[in-house]
Amino acid sequence: MGKLRSRARKAGTAFVLLLAGAAAGWTAAALLPHDAAAAAAAALLAAAAGAAGWAACSVVRRKARPRGAEGLRPDEPEEPEQPKRPEQPIGREPAAPGPAEAAPAGEEPMASESAESGGGISRLSGSGEPLAAELRLALEVQRKWQPPVDLRLGLCRVTARSRQAAEVGGDLFDAVVLDDAVVAVLIGDVPGKGLQAAFMVPALLLLFRSEVKQGGGPAALLERMNRVLAGLSAESLTAVGVTLGIGLLDVQTGEMRYAGAGHPAPYLALPGTEPRQLDSSSLPLGMNAEETYRETVFRFAPGERFVLYTDGIIEDAGPDGEMYGFERLEAELANWPADVPAADWMERLLDSQESREAYRRDDRTLLVVEYTAGKAGRRAELRERSWRVPSVPGCERSVAAELAAMLREHWSESGRTDDIVTCVAEAVMNAAEHGNGFDEAKTVTIQTHFGHAIMVCRIRDEGPGFDFAAKLAGGRAEVDHEYGRGWGLRLIDELTDYWITTKDQHGFCVEMYFLSHHRQS
Repeated sequence: MGKLRSRARKAGTAFVLLLAGAAAGWTAAALLPHDAAAAAAAALLAAAAGAAGWAACSVVRRKARPRGAEGLRPDEPEEPEQPKRPEQPIGREPAAPGPAEAAPAGEEPMASESAESGGGISRLSGSGEPLAAELRLALEVQRKWQPPVDLRLGLCRVTARSRQAAEVGGDLFDAVVLDDAVVAVLIGDVPGKGLQAAFMVPALLLLFRSEVKQGGGPAALLERMNRVLAGLSAESLTAVGVTLGIGLLDVQTGEMRYAGAGHPAPYLALPGTEPRQLDSSSLPLGMNAEETYRETVFRFAPGERFVLYTDGIIEDAGPDGEMYGFERLEAELANWPADVPAADWMERLLDSQESREAYRRDDRTLLVVEYTAGKAGRRAELRERSWRVPSVPGCERSVAAELAAMLREHWSESGRTDDIVTCVAEAVMNAAEHGNGFDEAKTVTIQTHFGHAIMVCRIRDEGPGFDFAAKLAGGRAEVDHEYGRGWGLRLIDELTDYWITTKDQHGFCVEMYFLSHHRQS
């Protein structure tokens, strides 16, 4: 048991080190030149592939050792004989232990062998607790890396929901706003589950965010990512590869450009009509460095939805082994009413699959892009607000007051008003003072977008920016020395569900995500 704990601690150490490198790499994706950012992403992916294999080997190495003639491993001491439990009469359930009943001296209590539905971490005995703790840590870290998606920008809305079969899954998804005019969406599936997925998912998200800012269409983006992955020569990648689908939506025109790498073909769906499946056949990433990818271009019709999904949706099997299949998905798409929000439709579909009480071996993810041009009055229904204020002391006060009033009117049930107002006010103060240097000629831009169960706030200044994560890691003394209100950055880190920083030719941006309390529960 001691050796297993030691190996689990080593795996945890490797994971924490990888996380630290990933945080630095994510910041590099926003602040470094292309070559340096791509190099950071490649290094992180190499570390992810190697560390996942190393961690797995450290856990199973003891099981792989040959046993001696008497059935014991050479280094395994003979276990003392355990006292026998009294046999139960046939047809009677064993009596439950009383509150004062304890296990015999030297004997560990028996652990339940039942596992959580969906293939999660089993209730492990004492020897497995360190590994379970590391997997729980991996789950928490991946939740931080996997941003919630309920995004609105102009006439575009992107919504994604995911259910994991293992506690640390291999599905990934993302949505990125580029220059306030283009929305990039990603959906994918990495090989493996558990620790391997925990390493690979944040690494691929970093690579995507690094490459998408370098320009080009989705096919060119996939080809660049493919060369990075193929260059790793990792056995887990070259055998089955990573499936990805990437779309770039021009918010002004409603034109979508999409390319897939071995990922299930997406659908275009209109209420009451048969959905249309787009052709996107190609090899997954990492299998052939010279693979080329093909783009599909279309414009959204009024009320049309672009639906992406992972293979876990289609391959979800019921108790009788029958798969959910394409026909059921297409029927759900055709019967999706125009007035039902994407989040509600996805939750209902995922819940209906879970009602079949099947044992799930794969994650299930849905991502929907909607473009509302042509719907009368729809623009007015979008709950979003923007401010532009001069960089003067106290500029955050009017924004905070108007934001609080708007939240109380439209999102009071979320329970997040105080958190959101506090974080936005602090970010605006930092942007005006430290980003723009209280230069009245420079402005601070604040954008807020309400989703079904999430709010996204972006605060942009015209300054050079700084390394948010590094300032937090440096301790309060360092932050206070440069920023005076060091606790403000820590408040943002504590009160948000997810945050990122980006930098482009227009300046520096802090992006903060807040989940409604009823969604957090």
